[in-house]
Amino acid sequence: MKRILTIDGGGIKGVFPVALLAEIEGQLGQPIADFFDLIVGTSTGGIIALGLGLGFSAEEILNFYQSYGPSIFQPKKQGYLARLARKVTTGYADMLFDTKYDAKVLKGALDELFGNSVIGDSRVRLVIPSFNIQKGIVRIYKTRHHPRFELDWKKSAVEAALATAAAPLYFQTFRTESGVPLVDGGVFANNPIGLATVEAVGVLKWKPEELRVLSLGCTEEPFDINLEKENLGVADWKMGLIEVFMRSQSSSSYGIATLLAENHTYNNVYRINPTTPPKLYTLDGVERIGLLRSLADETARYEIAELRKRGFLDTKAEIFTPYPY
Repeated sequence: MKRILTIDGGGIKGVFPVALLAEIEGQLGQPIADFFDLIVGTSTGGIIALGLGLGFSAEEILNFYQSYGPSIFQPKKQGYLARLARKVTTGYADMLFDTKYDAKVLKGALDELFGNSVIGDSRVRLVIPSFNIQKGIVRIYKTRHHPRFELDWKKSAVEAALATAAAPLYFQTFRTESGVPLVDGGVFANNPIGLATVEAVGVLKWKPEELRVLSLGCTEEPFDINLEKENLGVADWKMGLIEVFMRSQSSSSYGIATLLAENHTYNNVYRINPTTPPKLYTLDGVERIGLLRSLADETARYEIAELRKRGFLDTKAEIFTPYPY
């Protein structure tokens, strides 16, 4: 059996999956990462995946969110002169679409968490997606779990985290040392379950019938787009258009995963993603951290037994040995 853990993007709502994992760890008395052969995470899920791979407990990562979340999601304050300077140096478009939060604060927090760790320090296979907006192609950070993966393992964990979490409108585009502009992996794989199963079957050559995939979301609201009007404009859609893209991607990704991993005798793919009241949780709603943790605690009470039943928590995964450098 090959067990895969995937974690969605979702900003501060990442508190839910990491708190859920912390509860599971508490029951096991062992690191949750030791039970998985591959961990794939997008955006906030990518930060969690990196943390787990680098040996942090889920509780330690949860404490990171609780400690740094309020400062990371503190809106930028710019006076008139600063705004004018940005207008002169970067043009009107940058003013119209200026980011809400300062990526420097996020970087400072990640530096505190990961220090000088590199992706190659991970004790489990990792896949962390981002998106190159210059070329319109995906950019995926990976551990050295295939002989052709010769470069990514040398990259810093902070770089991978900043790249996968550079959510448009929220944080500035991340640029690598060579100037490549990268944004949030959620642009194409907010739910990375499809990416994970393709990696497992297509790259690692694991047999589909051997896969067990645990997919953790960051909660979702009932889908509600106003269809009373036939001609919906910008004011009608608002952020709903983004929600449509994310929902459709998640549905497609889940479909790919079930197609590749399902053996038609047992459901190999299991997703935990509670539906919550509209507007209760947002990507930057740090005031709800406590509620998210409570939701995770309650969810863990009945999900741990199901995870045991499905074989996710029976035994530890085989020790990951990277290919020689």
